[in-house]
Amino acid sequence: FIIFSRLNWLNTWYPLIIPGILGNTSMIFFLRQYMNGIPPSLIESARIDGSKEFFTFNVIALPIMKPAIATQAIFCFVTAWNDLFRPLTILTKSQYYTLPIMVSLLKGDIYKTEFGSVYLGLTLTALPLIIVYLFLSKYIVAGVAMGSVKG
Repeated sequence: FIIFSRLNWLNTWYPLIIPGILGNTSMIFFLRQYMNGIPPSLIESARIDGSKEFFTFNVIALPIMKPAIATQAIFCFVTAWNDLFRPLTILTKSQYYTLPIMVSLLKGDIYKTEFGSVYLGLTLTALPLIIVYLFLSKYIVAGVAMGSVKG
């Protein structure tokens, strides 16, 4: 909160988007472990053929890592999308509220809750998650199929 305050990012979208893009330690660990599974002989053969490190990573390693990147993209998006505490702390203007904050505000008072509006809000909140999963699931399925074929 203090860092975002000093950057004048309170009541903006920046503190909600930037940390989600940069990822977290579990994502870095997962991608590192996935890269350790790439056969060293594949990288060595590219070096013998005269490929530079940047080209080897972009042309050989990155396509192999597509399933891991898609998996982590889904996890990061779901985590950032469902986050309630950080946006509630950073945002004070209602025009910047996220959907989870809006759904929590639909609860009403102690004695009366409009469950129809709450369920509609939850459905609208879940739709982008389903769309992102359907878009990225083809990479995960392709990675599983690629890993099951012996060369």
